[in-house]
Amino acid sequence: MIDLKKAVGQWVSDQTTVIPTNYGYEVATHEIDAQGDTVYVWVESVEDGWLVSDDGRLLFKLDPSIEDEELVETVEFAAIGAGYEFSQASGMISVKVSADQLGQAIMRLAMLQVALSYLG
Repeated sequence: MIDLKKAVGQWVSDQTTVIPTNYGYEVATHEIDAQGDTVYVWVESVEDGWLVSDDGRLLFKLDPSIEDEELVETVEFAAIGAGYEFSQASGMISVKVSADQLGQAIMRLAMLQVALSYLG
């Protein structure tokens, strides 16, 4: 019998690239956004855990000048509703997690970015 859970996990692992940076890691996920681009998540070591974020790039991609107040509010509402924080100053969606929550936080943020990319 085939182990589907293992097969799916292996595929996701094979399609994900982790790139070390000066500040932590850049994760190129298997997710593709509405524009056909790979979805990235940034991971940074912080006091008492890890900061998982989009580095403000989703909102910048949707509205570079951040002038569309309704769009900003929608992104903020969706991010907070999904359990993330949102910075109006930088447009960054983020969450602080422990090491054992990293995988889930990264994948959920990637999926959130895909969903929100269709707003643009």
